[in-house]
Amino acid sequence: MTAPAFPPVPSTLVTGALNFRDLGGYSTSQGQLVRRGLIYRSGELSRLTDADFRTLRAMQMAYVFDLRTDVERAVAKTSWRGDSPNIIPVPVGFHPDENPVTTLKALLLKGTDPQHADETMRAITAKIAIDGALVIGQVLRALANNQEPALIHCTAGKDRTGVVSAFLLTLLGVPMETVYEDYLKSNGSTPAEMERLKSAAAHAMRGVAPGVMAPVSAIPIETIKVLMGVNRSYLDAAFAAVNDSHGSFENYVREGMKFTPTDQQTLKARLLEPAR
Repeated sequence: MTAPAFPPVPSTLVTGALNFRDLGGYSTSQGQLVRRGLIYRSGELSRLTDADFRTLRAMQMAYVFDLRTDVERAVAKTSWRGDSPNIIPVPVGFHPDENPVTTLKALLLKGTDPQHADETMRAITAKIAIDGALVIGQVLRALANNQEPALIHCTAGKDRTGVVSAFLLTLLGVPMETVYEDYLKSNGSTPAEMERLKSAAAHAMRGVAPGVMAPVSAIPIETIKVLMGVNRSYLDAAFAAVNDSHGSFENYVREGMKFTPTDQQTLKARLLEPAR
């Protein structure tokens, strides 16, 4: 069935959500195109402005897949203004009661050098792929079976959202180099992420006794940049973990994600169109 036409994405940027972008427009190895205006990705939505909500309404956003844990949602709540899309909480790679920030605490205990942070990020990305396999399959099945525009997001929109987006594009037949290019686009939001982190740290410091925040302030800036960004090797680690655990990406899709050949056909029918 041909997907319905939706209005073009307004030129107004969604300024309150970092890393917001359309996953459409990419060419596949079979000469098709991923439809624009159907699947978007971003970071958390707690800071959306009135203009942002107007933009999202113009996009006819119908579904929001929130990949964060319950703990993260409680800290940064999404309070929709006006008619709300169907917001679907689907924690990927972490238990609903888990706080991914505990990974940072573990980093502080084991070392704060950039190399250790880099190793940690590779391990986290692999964990998302393996521990989140079944939920990733559920998200992609929902995308395949709904015709309206949808948004996938986590906190920064780069790790969990990055893995889900990469696996989605891979299933659609987008060349791997293009999949990596989309993944690495998240680094464009790193400066803004750094500014938000500084603001949050300054806010947390108000009324705090001197020395209480010393462990956090002791993290080298280069280490923080590692934690706030993405690296090609992180996605490498996810695909390597998939191959190690299931023998191939195709087996992972079938056995881990429980995503059937029929699901794949439905997904492609909805999200792909002939190249113009």
